[in-house]
Amino acid sequence: NIIERVHAIAPFLSLEDDPYIVIGGDGKLYWMIDAYTSSDRYPYSTRYQMGNRMVNYMRNSVKVVVDAYEGDVRLYVFDQPEDPIIKAYQAIFPSLFRPASEMPADLREHVRYPSVLLNLQARVYTLYHMTNTQTFYNHEDVWAIAAAEATAQGGADAATPMQPYHVLMQLPGESNAPLEFASVLPFTPAGPGRSNMIGWLAARSDGANYGQTLVYSFPKNVTINGPAQIRARVNQDPQLSGQITLWNQQGSELLRGNLLVIPIADSLIYVEAFYLQASGGTSKLPELRQVAIATQDRLAAAKTFDEALATLR
Repeated sequence: NIIERVHAIAPFLSLEDDPYIVIGGDGKLYWMIDAYTSSDRYPYSTRYQMGNRMVNYMRNSVKVVVDAYEGDVRLYVFDQPEDPIIKAYQAIFPSLFRPASEMPADLREHVRYPSVLLNLQARVYTLYHMTNTQTFYNHEDVWAIAAAEATAQGGADAATPMQPYHVLMQLPGESNAPLEFASVLPFTPAGPGRSNMIGWLAARSDGANYGQTLVYSFPKNVTINGPAQIRARVNQDPQLSGQITLWNQQGSELLRGNLLVIPIADSLIYVEAFYLQASGGTSKLPELRQVAIATQDRLAAAKTFDEALATLR
């Protein structure tokens, strides 16, 4: 178990619970795990929930690489100048850590901005994006992480916030740049019944741009559909609602993919995939059955993304 293995070596680091496997230039498989230094005692800083503990300081200072065949573990420090905690651990265990510059280039290409950190930063930003002191004091412009679907609980609107998702895209204003790997998380205004999208956060992972986060906000006089509003349109579409009912009949189980908000040039498209898997037996491999694509005023669905996009046009 790679998580247990790394935790035994460096129990003072918090590990992301979503390690990912990559292929190195030598053809071998490697697990990559994001590791954090954290504290709940940083002065004058608000505490936030991270997993089963509260923290008010967290940095993604270490990238862990585990050889998937031999089990060799290497810890690369990516945040030494800024993080006093990892500098202290380096002084205690000088042979345990390696500088980021020693990570092989073929593995460095697979380093990505961690989802746990992005999620936590987004939660902080929903309040601290306000720079006007009066607005901040009155909480007049608090944001929320967008939810894909709202539910009614106890008479009030409640929703599960979306998780960061990965896309290959060109960021707005960089039309001449190549596609880059980024993590995206949309924002909506805070409060019940306010589901329109007000902005989105992008975290970059490629090359010299690694670690950069950018926020794009929409003008307040423009209404942009949020993920929950698009999901409601998908649920109310006569063709799709009939299919959803049919797919959920006995013997099969419908799995809905993440509803993705994808910025393209000066517009947005929303994409949701539908998968079907057998509810019984030993083989439960999901099979793609439908893809729904929406814009601000149109919705189309087909068996593949290309077919749905052609219909939408």
